[in-house]
Amino acid sequence: MRHSLRLSPINLLLALALLATLWAFTDPGPTRFAPPLRADLQVTGTFGELRGNHFHGGIDFRGALGTPVYSTGDGYVQRISIQPGGFGQAIYIAHPEGYTSVYGHLNSLSDSLLAYVREEQYAAESFAVDLHPAPGRFPVRRGERIATVGNRGFSFGPHLHFEIRDTETDDPLNPLAFGFAVADHREPELQRLSVYELDQSGNVLDREIYRLRGMGGRLVPDSGDTLYVDTEWSGLGVSGFDRQDLRHNHNGIYGAELRVDSLLRYGWRMDRFAFAETRYLNAHTDYGARYAGEGWFHRLFGLPGNGLPMYVTDADRGRIRLQPGEHRRLTVTTFDYAGNQRSCTLVLARRRGTDALVNRRYNYFLPQGEASRIETPELRLHFAEDALYEDAYLDYHAAADGSADIYSTVHQIHTPATPVHSSYELAIRPDARLPQALRDRAVVARCSGSRPPVSYGGTWEDGFLRTAAREFGDYCILIDTVPPSIAARDFRSDMRGRSGFSFRISDNFPTAGQARGLRYRAEVDGKWVLLEYDLKNARLFHHFDGRIPPGEHTLTLRVTDDRDNTAEWQGSFRR
Repeated sequence: MRHSLRLSPINLLLALALLATLWAFTDPGPTRFAPPLRADLQVTGTFGELRGNHFHGGIDFRGALGTPVYSTGDGYVQRISIQPGGFGQAIYIAHPEGYTSVYGHLNSLSDSLLAYVREEQYAAESFAVDLHPAPGRFPVRRGERIATVGNRGFSFGPHLHFEIRDTETDDPLNPLAFGFAVADHREPELQRLSVYELDQSGNVLDREIYRLRGMGGRLVPDSGDTLYVDTEWSGLGVSGFDRQDLRHNHNGIYGAELRVDSLLRYGWRMDRFAFAETRYLNAHTDYGARYAGEGWFHRLFGLPGNGLPMYVTDADRGRIRLQPGEHRRLTVTTFDYAGNQRSCTLVLARRRGTDALVNRRYNYFLPQGEASRIETPELRLHFAEDALYEDAYLDYHAAADGSADIYSTVHQIHTPATPVHSSYELAIRPDARLPQALRDRAVVARCSGSRPPVSYGGTWEDGFLRTAAREFGDYCILIDTVPPSIAARDFRSDMRGRSGFSFRISDNFPTAGQARGLRYRAEVDGKWVLLEYDLKNARLFHHFDGRIPPGEHTLTLRVTDDRDNTAEWQGSFRR
């Protein structure tokens, strides 16, 4: 099959401009930072890698627990964040070149930083603190030891999460642009291709997934190099991963592009993004495929509500237009930062005399880009203009449930396979069985029958229990009268010679949305004492540091949930 392409001078200039823009990346100029670890840098997570609802904001470097961490350049400690989840313990260093380096999941801090943190925690009577010391208080030099590698926060194995941000905007930048030597001679792997049939507005009507295989030295779909669609408009998606020389982890790819008859139509490189934009990952990827367990796919066309600015594209935003019987030759290429790349070629054709028939079951039409409101006697929904990435044909059902612990209709709001960008207002009216005395214990909960309920909290307004949600699914009103659980893990009456004590805490309702989760307070002999909180393991622990003197003492621990149910544990010990 032979193809020819003729470009007018205007189209040729456009193609060259698109190509130049695509290859441009954040240029740090002459700035080169020292590596934060002294050993060979082994990457276990790449910048911009796909994570749940967000792009990965840095690079994960493998390191054993306790491995020294060094400042990547001269500067001063701008911020220290201590939290139960997230980065756990993190240090932020401002550099005079206009960048901020971030070191997350740290196990221990330098002596001076730890002393400062402890002073502030005891002053605030809180484990979680977000500290901003004066610029001259903690100066650091390039290569100075500041902490050790850890596994705190939402980390599931010892490593250093390392970021470089633009200090002015706080945007994370790809650290590989700053001179770090990471050995990489491996091409990215292309695994699967997805083909989407689209309507005139760019909304997805249907998709088909194809595995890729090698043929004659090139990659093609396993069904052959010609794929067919039944719609005028279509788009592609690609699934794959990248690996560096020293590790076998399946890391995220750096960039991809789509060419149609050799002309660049859509592409991106992951060099920077804004934290306010990171949830657009759910439009950049095929959220429905991931929800269905089919893995991650990068779209190579723009959904109507995708607000990410990183794409190089044309007026059609990567969508491919075909008349009946028409075909185009396509090339999909993925890249890593070292310049290695992998491509797949195919022909996309539209069948003659066909058009896709779409049968939708829905009650409400929610146009993307417009605010929408749904009100029934039992339910109120309000969606902001930026709530959706594409038009939603919302399927809603109200199901009566006579269960003793459910105090409302169960509202089946569309499908969890459809992503939501900004939170929407969700308000449910209880049924007559809810006693007045239990109203302050009521929560809006996701109440899918196959999974434990999740509390979204809620406040009363005009007879409705109101909250905010960011997922579709089944919602109802439940009652939470059960206090949290407290279990001593390492506590005994004689603590002499021991390094500390620990507890495990849990609740009957996990929390999401506006719900606050568990709160706790520990006192020894009536005075607040620090218990560090490891959220992922539901563990509280105290390390003896001299603040509790030798002698007999009484420990009191109170844990409170979102509905103010409180549990108390008390015990005596000797130091």
